[in-house]
Amino acid sequence: MPLLSPCRFGIAAALLAFLSGCDLLHSALFIPRDFPPPQVTQTDRWLVIDGIVVSDLVLLVRSMPDSVKLVILDSPGGLAGAGDAVAQEFRRRGITAYVPADSICYSACALMLAGAITRIVHPTARLMIHAGMVSDDVPTSQIYDLLVGANARMVRRFIEYGVDANFVRETVRLPRKKPERILMAEEAVAVGLATGIGILPEGDAAIE
Repeated sequence: MPLLSPCRFGIAAALLAFLSGCDLLHSALFIPRDFPPPQVTQTDRWLVIDGIVVSDLVLLVRSMPDSVKLVILDSPGGLAGAGDAVAQEFRRRGITAYVPADSICYSACALMLAGAITRIVHPTARLMIHAGMVSDDVPTSQIYDLLVGANARMVRRFIEYGVDANFVRETVRLPRKKPERILMAEEAVAVGLATGIGILPEGDAAIE
């Protein structure tokens, strides 16, 4: 799945967007909320989320039947607030999450994955956690302080879900030259973002 190319805002517009509650995407740039919805498939046993994390996912996950215990993820990220809410629901329901063959789970998706109790990644899957940024320009001190606060909240959530504290703090620490940290399956298990590496043929087939 190709990565997104978010719109760049000026510093003033970015500050306004943040103050109004705009979330961060995997590229760590502020972007508008009108994302295209993901492709979602649900049976009585599993849920597939293929695409961008949007607010509508929160209601969908909260209303899915209790018989759904497996969630299959392939996503470049999306709205951090929605990802956090979905992650909390995954944890409450005891969900198993799976990132299939050649799939990605970036940014808000990585947070959703972390919320699952059992987190299985295919050997060819890629995950990503990032630090927030506004643009390549130096942000104002106010924007910087807001980003630091948002990153601190994200760090606490990942640690709560069992991800290595030192890894998370280092990954989202500002300023950074490279705000994105890509993880292959073995690295994801080593830092606690995934609980295991495996192949679920049903999950791989669901995302094709």
